[in-house]
Amino acid sequence: MSFKIVYSNDGQGETLVKCLSTSKTKEKGIRLRFHLALGGTALSDMDELSDRLLRILAGRARTGSASGKLPHDTILVARNMGPADLLDYDDVIATYDPVLGLEVHVELSTATKMFCGCATTFGAEPNTQVCPVCLGMPGALPVVNAAAVESAIRIGLALNCEIVDWCRFARKNYFYPDMPKNYQISQYDEPIAIDGYLDVPLEDGSTWRVEIERAHMEEDTGKSLHIGSDTGRIAGATESLLDYNRAGVPLIEIVTKPIVGTGENAPQIARAYVTALREVLRGLDVSDVRMDQGSMRCDSNVSLMPKGATE
Repeated sequence: MSFKIVYSNDGQGETLVKCLSTSKTKEKGIRLRFHLALGGTALSDMDELSDRLLRILAGRARTGSASGKLPHDTILVARNMGPADLLDYDDVIATYDPVLGLEVHVELSTATKMFCGCATTFGAEPNTQVCPVCLGMPGALPVVNAAAVESAIRIGLALNCEIVDWCRFARKNYFYPDMPKNYQISQYDEPIAIDGYLDVPLEDGSTWRVEIERAHMEEDTGKSLHIGSDTGRIAGATESLLDYNRAGVPLIEIVTKPIVGTGENAPQIARAYVTALREVLRGLDVSDVRMDQGSMRCDSNVSLMPKGATE
């Protein structure tokens, strides 16, 4: 069952909230998680909404509609939706312009981890390259890896970024089974490198400039191994094993600005960008960029904008 939620608040207009997933709670009914886009800011879920909101959804989901009075005169309306109509690829390209956002994570080839002296050797026996710091033990204090900072600066310069005079780390709090601290040490509002670009060669001999929003430092998570599943995923697994050797390995995350105007060439440009970026990183000798070992990973965010629109 899926829902379309219209979220109105004090004359600020309507915001479409899409249901991502459902899961049963201890109470009777269903707890919903959503993606909310409000004023250009995306929130990963709606768990922070009040229990009252959840009760409204749970108590009235079976009727196909729900409405209720929430704090601050907020009105919520939900209704059932049928299966979405799918368009052919050619029809989509004729009607919409793809907008791309690419996030590339790069594991640095430093000898030790981001905030401790543990080794970063790939393929070591599970949980043999750990210490109180990367395991998040109480009282353990991180010390930043100077070589990782140097690599971050070199990457930023190679991407024509501005290297800031001062930056800082922040805690990114979320629960993940193979993240021992339950938060990731990352950079949020003050990254080390900002406002760059990479000119990407295309197959027809032209170049496409991809604007870089930021490159920031952070640490990697551990690794989950799910046993008993045909696909290697948690669904169908009988048990899960955790290897914390990778927890704390230095990462650089490189985030593009929205890539617009690509049209039907969007897949080619995305591939060309990642390929060119990989060659730059290999040339800098800051990472082995082995995608088969997870040293370089790319998250692709794709949205569609009606042709002729500006946002």
